[in-house]
Amino acid sequence: MNHSPHCRRVCVRALLARVTVVWISAVTGCVAPQPDNQPDGDGRFGLVVTNRSEMLVFALLAVTTELDEVQTLAIPVAPMSWDSVILGCDVDEVVPVGMLVSNILDGSDSIELGLDELPFTRGLDFDCGSVITFEIEPSPVENPNRPVTASVRTLRDGGSGSGDGPPGDASGLVLVEINTAARADFRLELSWAASDDRVFQSSLNVSADRTQFAFLLPCPVNRFALGSLADPRLSAGEVLESGAAIDPPPPLDEDQLPCGSVVNIRVERSTASASGYLAELTSTIPRPDQSDDLFTGVHDFLVDGDIFDHPSNLLSLLPPSVVTDGEP
Repeated sequence: MNHSPHCRRVCVRALLARVTVVWISAVTGCVAPQPDNQPDGDGRFGLVVTNRSEMLVFALLAVTTELDEVQTLAIPVAPMSWDSVILGCDVDEVVPVGMLVSNILDGSDSIELGLDELPFTRGLDFDCGSVITFEIEPSPVENPNRPVTASVRTLRDGGSGSGDGPPGDASGLVLVEINTAARADFRLELSWAASDDRVFQSSLNVSADRTQFAFLLPCPVNRFALGSLADPRLSAGEVLESGAAIDPPPPLDEDQLPCGSVVNIRVERSTASASGYLAELTSTIPRPDQSDDLFTGVHDFLVDGDIFDHPSNLLSLLPPSVVTDGEP
């Protein structure tokens, strides 16, 4: 990847402050447009990153679509936690590129580490319904230049599920799907509460050209909001070009968020809103017999690794100077 030092600092700072999952151009290293084609309904597969180190780690994976467009997916994961991205089966190849490793407590420079991993090819190494795991561990020997190691593998090669269905209550997961039909760049603010009253926050930069992606949360989820659960007066985000605030829709409560449900986030143009855009937040509750092996596979992997109850909560770990300082 041709990351200049300046561009890398800017992009990493932006990721730390604003983004849970972003796509980065393999050419420039900065936020890039997405292919216009979206998952065609033939199924999905999962990328799950576990981080058992005491460092903040960005897992970097190059993804090639059916249109031969190559991009890099950056998934930041807080220490001792996990995160996920669910993608459509329009992806032909996944290459584990490397990691950006940062000690967020001492403010030291991030370390970029390469990985010597072979490509994962659809049809050979993964398929619809598969789970690719990116497992980060502390280095067995103390080494300030390489504080973590990583192994990448396919957890399962398809099965009775294609990833096209809902998680189902047996998965112990809630699927969050984001769909922005409006052609604009947004920052969306998300907040949800677990059953033990832990509150999670996330800010997502959503490109005008990447209109759809998904991620997973462990249930039970007691509340879910676009905006802030702590202060309902705060906006659900903003239109990046104009800075106009997006009004928050009503939050979802626990009756709308059972295990196996799907949270649907949609942003559309609307003349009824001062910003010109309207955010909708709904949920779909599948029948008890509706489930997909993709999600039960993710659940079993995380439970067996004793990390299921520790989803990444990146923004809660950042010191205020990192969150508010946008300068390189």
